Amino acid sequence: MSTPEKRMFSVHPGIIKHLIREQAGTLGKAFAELVMNSIDAGATRVELQFNDDATFSIKDDGRGFRDRNEIEHFFEAFGTPHAEGDAKHGRFRVGRGQIMAYANTLWRSGHFTMDVRLLGEDTQFGYQLTESKEHEPGCLITGRFECDDVDPSYFDMDVAFVVTDPHTANYRLNTASYELRRLVRYVDTPVFINGSKLNTDPKELPWTLEDDNGYYLFDKSRSLVIYSQGIFVTEVQRSRFSVGGVFVSKKAIKLNIARNSWDDFQCDVMRHFSKVAHADYLKAVERGGRLTEAEITTLFCRIADEEHYEIDFTEKSVLFKTRFIPVVGGEKVSPQTFLKASRYSLYDGESSLIAERAISEGDFSLFVPSIFHMINEPVTDKSALAFLRKLTDFFAKNVYISDISFVSFSRLRDIYSGTFELIPDNELSMRGLAAIKSVKRIIGQVARLVDCRDARFRKVVAGRSDCAGAWTDGLSYIAFNESTLEEAYLTQSSGGIERLVNHAIHEYCHQAESSVDTHEHSLAFYKRYHDATLSRQYAEIVRNCHRFYLRNLTQNELRISSDERRHANALRDIADSMDKRHPKRKRLQEA
Repeated sequence: MSTPEKRMFSVHPGIIKHLIREQAGTLGKAFAELVMNSIDAGATRVELQFNDDATFSIKDDGRGFRDRNEIEHFFEAFGTPHAEGDAKHGRFRVGRGQIMAYANTLWRSGHFTMDVRLLGEDTQFGYQLTESKEHEPGCLITGRFECDDVDPSYFDMDVAFVVTDPHTANYRLNTASYELRRLVRYVDTPVFINGSKLNTDPKELPWTLEDDNGYYLFDKSRSLVIYSQGIFVTEVQRSRFSVGGVFVSKKAIKLNIARNSWDDFQCDVMRHFSKVAHADYLKAVERGGRLTEAEITTLFCRIADEEHYEIDFTEKSVLFKTRFIPVVGGEKVSPQTFLKASRYSLYDGESSLIAERAISEGDFSLFVPSIFHMINEPVTDKSALAFLRKLTDFFAKNVYISDISFVSFSRLRDIYSGTFELIPDNELSMRGLAAIKSVKRIIGQVARLVDCRDARFRKVVAGRSDCAGAWTDGLSYIAFNESTLEEAYLTQSSGGIERLVNHAIHEYCHQAESSVDTHEHSLAFYKRYHDATLSRQYAEIVRNCHRFYLRNLTQNELRISSDERRHANALRDIADSMDKRHPKRKRLQEA
């Protein structure tokens, strides 16, 4: 039996290649890693130069590599850990490899030059080290962008994707410069590209508040942008912390190797930020100001996924009296008001009159579809009932509901259908107004057509109904549904103006009887309607109403439908043809 010997594990170069490939997300991020290295080296200024021939350089005035030992341990070896406090941004010493996935590079620092060529076929994973008498202060990195910007998961380090078009390469460098501006926006070391400064020291900017952990800017935006000591980390939805804006930490956020997320349980900086953000959010809600759509969306997302968010009783008590639940008509009510109802349903988004009757007469609270758009759930009764249960559970300590009664809106239609409401003409659209003015011009002709003696007492008015295109009380008025008036524009699908005339005739045939209370038609009714629509005057009334309508549209500079234009053009062509065939008749007419 041989003597046991102690051996060390080693890492195959292929693993390091894979690590570089996985980290090389974007060219902008690769340059950001070099900027962070410069800052960690004590640089007071970092200058990048992007040239039209796709070459680039990055230079700093940091301490650089002072001897061969530092090169072997900190440049040649990937993953050498940082000592506590020796770096502001670095943790794993692997970030410099990202630029190697995009370009062959030359690194000059002190008396040393490192020539790194990892792109192309048959290249070995290594570099050439040269020592000379010339001294380069700080560190200077130069290279030419040669690798196409592809998805890292498809990137093969053994194959170079060479950009043959310099304009394309230059475009990618320009794109990287825009990205880099965002990535290093709040670092406190000046960073320049082609002489233009990219960043602003956060100490020079106004913030909502500042403490030992960072700078906080809270606003009404839909997302929160997070920076670790000035370097971009991620952008999260407002619902994550209930605030929008910007957070720039003064201390390092404990990030993963990709620098885009953190462990909520191990990162003291983000735990502290969460408390600060939550306090600001509660103050904003308690002030009772009008919440933005982003803030309302955040509240619904938190209620829908309460298990994911820490929500204490104090916050729930504040929210219980906060008006953020949208209801029919566009207003907002508080959960305290919404949950007072004895019954609940899901509004169909169309039948507003039925909804209003259900609320006023049936003690209903109605969910509106926009709530489910906010929480990315289908607009169904099942979703509404599930969310109602979450809402009642969420506020269980604020309100007690013994039994949830949920009724399908189709059932409400059966109960409350037959709603009628008169509205003033000024609530109509311009098209609807043009239509009702046209009907008013011919209503006397319609009255004479059906031999109605009370014509002078029937006013033409506008209205809203869930079940009728027009209706009458049989004596004083005929009401036209605003949707019917609006649809007169769509000749092909709605019957256009002829339909309005038919409605008027139909309602005038209800003589001394309301079409609201009953819609039964006697034989006398059918005879009046039959005789009116087959009379010689009927077609003339339709034509008159049609002309009045088109004139009203054009006077108000409204478009005429394509069907109407085709019809008008056809009539004009026929008239022109007749004039050519019978010029003598035309001259007599003109005379």
